[in-house]
Amino acid sequence: MEEKIEIGRLSLNQVKYLTLLDQCEQKRGAVQKIADWCGVKHPTVSRFFKACTEQGYLTKDLVLTEKGRRILSWNQYLAKEVRQYLTDLGVEEGLDDFAKGILENVDYNIIEKTISKRAVITDNTRMKKTASGIENIDEIIDPGEHPVRISLFRVNPMERAQKSMADRGFEKTAKIIHNEKESCLELTVKEVQAVSRVDGHAMTGHLTSLKYLCHGSLKQAEINQGKVRIPLDVCTYEVYDHGIIWGNVSITVACSVGSAHMPESTARLMFIL
Repeated sequence: MEEKIEIGRLSLNQVKYLTLLDQCEQKRGAVQKIADWCGVKHPTVSRFFKACTEQGYLTKDLVLTEKGRRILSWNQYLAKEVRQYLTDLGVEEGLDDFAKGILENVDYNIIEKTISKRAVITDNTRMKKTASGIENIDEIIDPGEHPVRISLFRVNPMERAQKSMADRGFEKTAKIIHNEKESCLELTVKEVQAVSRVDGHAMTGHLTSLKYLCHGSLKQAEINQGKVRIPLDVCTYEVYDHGIIWGNVSITVACSVGSAHMPESTARLMFIL
């Protein structure tokens, strides 16, 4: 049975789908074009537009209704203001993922109150952080399982933060597991796509090894049925005002692409709480 999509709040991808649709003068074939532009499959966009039509945001001809235009305009405004707010606070590293985590997980009322303070931000009121400021994970995470967004960055203090190649090897949504038995960050491994520099042929690969930094030394993590778990107590946490917390841990990964075994590379894994 097909899963019903409820249009409560829009993800950034859904905002993009509607924005591109609104810009398309020719609606015929628009679904496939938008899917191609956004790098997703046709059914993903098609199901979303079908739900929008059923709930009164789009006409059957894929034209925004007044209700649809209102929700799109509001979400475009929020996305713009949140990004500007984070920029004003001095956030550069992982800005896109930071904004996505806020827009898709934080209550709208809190977002509105937060961005309303943007006009009074000065150099003296920029977001402050304290590395390793939390010693007890119970202070910030309730028992249970919680989805989180992850990003992997290159480890090079001389350059502005850039995504690591290893970022391609994991699903963007990970899971925090916190209970009496364990507290960990569970990553989901995905297939890596690459192009051969020798003959230009497409290749696929997968993660073969992951080690995480634990008290100054690297510890091997087990890859079990496409899942990898990293203990939360080896992560450090940067505590920001407004209740925002970044978790991060240094990892070393290796993967096989085609018939080649790639050398290990180090990256900084970051996630937002």
